[in-house]
Amino acid sequence: MKNERLYAATISVFVALNVIDLFTTLALVSIKVVEEKNPIMGYFLTQGPLTFGAVKMLVAGACAYGFWRIRDRSTTAWLTLGVSTFGYVALISYQLYLINQLFQALAALVPQ
Repeated sequence: MKNERLYAATISVFVALNVIDLFTTLALVSIKVVEEKNPIMGYFLTQGPLTFGAVKMLVAGACAYGFWRIRDRSTTAWLTLGVSTFGYVALISYQLYLINQLFQALAALVPQ
C-alpha cells in the first residue's frame, strides 16, 4: 500500500474516536439523556460501565486489527475504514451537541 502511514494514522483516529464515544456514551446514558441503541452493547452496558468499556475497546481493537489486515485491498480497506471513521465523527458530533444543549439548559437555571 502506498499510503501505509496515512492508513495507520486513520486507524489510530478510528480507535481514538471509539474512546471518545465510550466516554460520551457513558456520560449521556448515566444522566438519562440517551440510551444505547445497539442491543448487543446495550446488554453489556447493563452489566456495568467497566464491562461496557472493556467490550467496546475489545471490539474497536478487533476492528482496527481487521482494517490493518485488509490494507492490501486498497479500495475496500480505505472505503471501509473511511465510512466507519466518518460514522463515528457524525455520532460524536451529535453527542457533543447534546452535551452542549445540556450545559446551556443548566446555565439558564443559574441566576445572574
